[in-house]
Amino acid sequence: MSKWKAIILSVCLGTFLLTGCDLSSDLNLSKESEEISKDQSLELTETRMPATLDPAKFAEMNGVNVLNNIQEGLMRIGKDNRPTLGIAKSYEVSEDGKTYTFMLRSDAKWSDGRPVTANDFEYAWKRMLHPKMKAQMAYALMKVKNASKFNEGKALENQVGIHAIDNKILKIELEEADPNFLSIVAMPNFSPLRRDIVEKYKERYATNSKTMVYNGPFIMESFTPSKIILKKNPEYWDRSNVSLNQVVIHIGIDSEKEINFYQSGKLDIARLKNFTEAYRNSPDYVHSEIARVNYLLMNHTKAFFRNQNIRFALSLALNRKEIVNSLKEASTPADALVPPGITVNGQSFRDQGDKNLVSYQPQLARTYFKKGLQELKLQKIPSLVLLTPDDERKSVALEIKKQLKEILGLDVLINTPAPDARTVLKQNMKFDLLMEGWTADYNDPNSFINIWHSDSELNEGKFSSPELDRLLEATMQTNNNEIKLKNWFEAERMLVKPGELTVVIPLYFKGNAFMQKKYVKDLYRHPFGVEYSLKWAYISSHK
Repeated sequence: MSKWKAIILSVCLGTFLLTGCDLSSDLNLSKESEEISKDQSLELTETRMPATLDPAKFAEMNGVNVLNNIQEGLMRIGKDNRPTLGIAKSYEVSEDGKTYTFMLRSDAKWSDGRPVTANDFEYAWKRMLHPKMKAQMAYALMKVKNASKFNEGKALENQVGIHAIDNKILKIELEEADPNFLSIVAMPNFSPLRRDIVEKYKERYATNSKTMVYNGPFIMESFTPSKIILKKNPEYWDRSNVSLNQVVIHIGIDSEKEINFYQSGKLDIARLKNFTEAYRNSPDYVHSEIARVNYLLMNHTKAFFRNQNIRFALSLALNRKEIVNSLKEASTPADALVPPGITVNGQSFRDQGDKNLVSYQPQLARTYFKKGLQELKLQKIPSLVLLTPDDERKSVALEIKKQLKEILGLDVLINTPAPDARTVLKQNMKFDLLMEGWTADYNDPNSFINIWHSDSELNEGKFSSPELDRLLEATMQTNNNEIKLKNWFEAERMLVKPGELTVVIPLYFKGNAFMQKKYVKDLYRHPFGVEYSLKWAYISSHK
């Protein structure tokens, strides 16, 4: 194999690279041709916020959004949703794709003036992996050499493949080549940490603005349950490209009040939750794609759902357009499993694969359903329990109940227990149908596909197929990206297409909608990892 073919193909960067380069330089900022307001202050909202911004102690998107703007890792998610250089000024990848060497910027500093070092990254990542931390996001580092063993208490910390060679060189060794590794590195969860600050404040670390230091575009001036105030970081290495002087993030405002604040000029950006349709035609309306699919799971431990014809019928009986209409939000009907926000080689996965793997065909649904009932020798149609969380999916559950009754004559009982009770019911398989969904933390089609392996903890319907397992395992083991892509398409067909296995029933691709003032420029929204970046945002003189 030639040297260039041996270098890992980065799905995120969409090109073969030996040494990293800053892709954002190709995107011209519009502020070069537009006057900038003297008032560089932005006000927006978050629905909620974790009590701590310690990356090893939370996994909520709202917290990650803030972390993305106050901290910076080796890479960050760029304007085009691809990893772009952050604290790393360059990187090299070994010929076999298993070793990454990152060279850090000499001018990268913490907000107290101390330099950011490779040791800060080694400490942060190994802390995330430490078994005592029980960090939810540690899973993303499991491709690192001995990371899984260390996380399980079966290897020593110094055996983990994360090594600070000196203050400015960090070497990462992987168990196997991973085409998405740079996308993982770009997640704000894997920003560096200062050991002295963490050990000084212990449990209070990152619980308020005074118990942490910052290396990103902004620092936190205050952090309270109702409001976060960010200020431009004067020590940030790329501060000349940061225009905003202040960002105010209001937390937990109800949706009606949020719209009123926007209309009265108290907010520059407002989230549309229950008012999407009312403002869809407004010139301020902004749609944001999320790499999330919400789906319907079946309990495969029950004979009823082990019948393929029953599974085919359930999928074909659902009118996904009407389901999305019941949400009154910016989501779109799912015609497959992997959302269009996931890209491979710079193109949407959906544009390269099959379309309309699932569709609404009521007559065919009745045919399959009748055949399935005959095979099961059922004289009476059973009633089903649908387990759903108490959020916007309650309206989806009601629509599913209605449709399955109209098309198949199925009676569906909706059960919406408290979160803890729901977890117990799921663990004990006390459901027939289950409303769930999956959001990509980073750009990887496999994250939507591999969860259906028989051994996956996320395979909550307990489906098992040796044929599917072999395909998923072969995909994980190959470093040939063409074979990976081909296998992903084949596995997706098997997972959702009626006439194949039909393991899971996709319902809709999640989307977000916002009202955003026209004077807010270059605020980039991302489908995975984080929702937005403020680094390049500015207020034009049209305010």
